[in-house]
Amino acid sequence: TDDDPFRTGTTTLNRRQANLDGGEFGPDEIVDEDAAPEKMPWCYADFASSLNDLYRQNPDLQNQVNVQVLPVGLPLELTGGEKQQSPPRAMMAVCDADYRWLSLAIGLPDAHQLASHLEDAQELSMWERQLAKNPIDLIDAVHNRSAKRLDRSWRDVMGSTVKEIKEEVDLAIVGGSLVSNRNQLLSLCESLESYYVSDVKLRFGLSEASDARRLRILEHHVQTRRPWCQAILPAIALADFRLLHSCIVDLLWGFPPVYGDRLRLNESSKKEAIQWAALHLQSSPIVLSVEPVASKRFDAWPPLANTQRERRGNGWKDVHNKAAQGKYRSVNLSTLASILRNQGSTPIDVRFRAVRYVALSNRNEKALAFHETDPPGKFAVLLRKHRSILAVR
Repeated sequence: TDDDPFRTGTTTLNRRQANLDGGEFGPDEIVDEDAAPEKMPWCYADFASSLNDLYRQNPDLQNQVNVQVLPVGLPLELTGGEKQQSPPRAMMAVCDADYRWLSLAIGLPDAHQLASHLEDAQELSMWERQLAKNPIDLIDAVHNRSAKRLDRSWRDVMGSTVKEIKEEVDLAIVGGSLVSNRNQLLSLCESLESYYVSDVKLRFGLSEASDARRLRILEHHVQTRRPWCQAILPAIALADFRLLHSCIVDLLWGFPPVYGDRLRLNESSKKEAIQWAALHLQSSPIVLSVEPVASKRFDAWPPLANTQRERRGNGWKDVHNKAAQGKYRSVNLSTLASILRNQGSTPIDVRFRAVRYVALSNRNEKALAFHETDPPGKFAVLLRKHRSILAVR
């Protein structure tokens, strides 16, 4: 869900403790169903109701299914301290015990839809056992099943997607292993997203910029994005959810997942970054370079100088090089949020303009954000006033 990861519990929706504590996504504890509602994910009650209906209809599933709810939205540290005002979002992934992707839905499924996704997952697991020696046949099986559920235009779009996947599989098999490719998945997601936007405009009569809010509400219903999910499934079937879920979150929600400090994902690298920041801030300010969102991954940064003044040494490239000479490191949004939280810094807002640098001072709690649309001279002035960065009073 896109709940605040620092203020929402990493929750299971059933009483059975699965053998997942050693996994990167294993919860530290099972949150009690009677816990304070403000700490529950936004969709907790609705999803729990659907799950209970499913268990009443299929009692045997209660001992076979473990449900985890993972909040990965923007925390207050990255929204300027403002609570989310837009309609919330959710994504459901059905995985096996090794976190391999078996099914996908965007929105909140009801009991019948939950059952359908579990049946799809069981069928894919069966295909894997039968077709383990031939990944191409497995992709074809998933493709053919999805094709039966899509109209002709979506089938054509998915067909080109499957062709690219097969080419990648052929190359991987030659190399001796089948490796999931993050960059390929991002490209496939973007291609499908472009068609999806055109499709929903026709289906729901969306035309104005203000309709973006309406679409987010429509996407609470899994049928809205069902064609997109069916078309992407051949690309993610049996892929490692832990490695690739960030691609889909990043492109669909506009920002990468931000993980709470209790979630053991890349824990060692995040912990090291937090310790690095705390250590250097004892004696000097620091500069954090923020990794771009997926949609900007090919944008050149620092950008080329485009004015005579910038070519004389006042452009982003020159400023970037000067910043890198001090206490400097590159971080993703999740690590940035944890550093701001750990230092008690003032919140910054990354929602409306891309933040490229964040400056933290050892003299006060104010975090200074520099956006890619800001003039580079604004950052340069700060760097010139101190060797590393100005300690703002």
